Amino acid sequence: MNAQQVEDIFDFYGLSPIYNQFRYRFEVFGLFDSISTELLEDFLDTYTIEALTFQEFHFLFLSFKHIYAQLPFAHHYSN
Repeated sequence: MNAQQVEDIFDFYGLSPIYNQFRYRFEVFGLFDSISTELLEDFLDTYTIEALTFQEFHFLFLSFKHIYAQLPFAHHYSN
């Protein structure tokens, strides 16, 4: 997923301030490089992230991604 898609999704969820705060770290870590938009949307639908530090967000997102990939009924989100 490219940076504009990530920014648009955060904006849709009313989380532009969070995106702007973590934008550089998202890019450096490549956190969203190899995922689909559906995974990020499901994550943002599931969790309230406004009060998280980047480290907490990073851990929670990677945990969510890993667990979802293991569930037999979940979609597989890699591109």
